[in-house]
Parts: sequence; C-alpha cells; structure tokens
Amino acid sequence: MLRFVDLERLVSVRSSLLQTVASRKSSIITEDDPTVRTIQKELQLRLSAHARGSGQLQAAINAVTMAQKLDVASDAAHVGVLHEYANVLWASEEHGMAIDIQRSLIADPSLVSADDQAKMQRARHLSVLVSAEYDRNSIASWA
Repeated sequence: MLRFVDLERLVSVRSSLLQTVASRKSSIITEDDPTVRTIQKELQLRLSAHARGSGQLQAAINAVTMAQKLDVASDAAHVGVLHEYANVLWASEEHGMAIDIQRSLIADPSLVSADDQAKMQRARHLSVLVSAEYDRNSIASWA
C-alpha cells in the first residue's frame, strides 16, 4: 500500500507537471482550461481522502481546501468536494458541520443522480422501518 508521504509527493509532481504544461505558450492546454482544473481538483480530493485515512487531518484539510478553491474557479460545484469536506470535518470531530453539509447535498436534487435519489428513498424507508421496530420493541419491553 502506498504511504501518505509517497502519495503526497506524487500529487505534487503531477500538479507541477500540469502547471508546467499549461504555462507553456506553445501548449494547447492553458491554466484556465476546465480539464486542467478538474484533474488538479481530483488529485487534491484523492490526496485528502488518503491523508484522512492515514490520520493526517491537517494535510486532509489543506488538500480539500485546495480542491474547494479549484471548485470555485470552475463552472459547476463538484459534489465530491463537498462530500470530502464533510468527511474531513467528521474525522476532525466537527460532526454538526459535517451533517449540515451532507443535508445540503441531499436537499439539492440537482446534485444527486436519479440512482442516488432512489437509494436515498430506500434508505429513508429503511430508517422509518428501523425506528418503528425500535419503538415496538421499546414498548414491548415496558409491558
């Protein structure tokens, strides 16, 4: 398995290569190219997830912050950036803020695919069922 420090170096090299290619005047790719921003954003998201998984919360925060900056520069919000930010907040024990972000993702149907909406509907039904079963068992234990 790749260690975090090794992945961090790889991401740094890839980002530098992207910036170098994009900054050359003869290049057909520019720094403002949405593809370049998307690649950089995905690199930062992967770095954040790996950092979070390795317990490197400050590095995760730094990477997701960079992804957010790249996201602001793009045309559309990237659900993955918000989701990773919520994951970093949760790992940092900022549960309330993480839940608020997840709620905002669920509340905005334009950010959720039809398949994910169906899965969320099923999850809601299951949560009602579990809650009802819990209530029934609680009442039965009192009798």
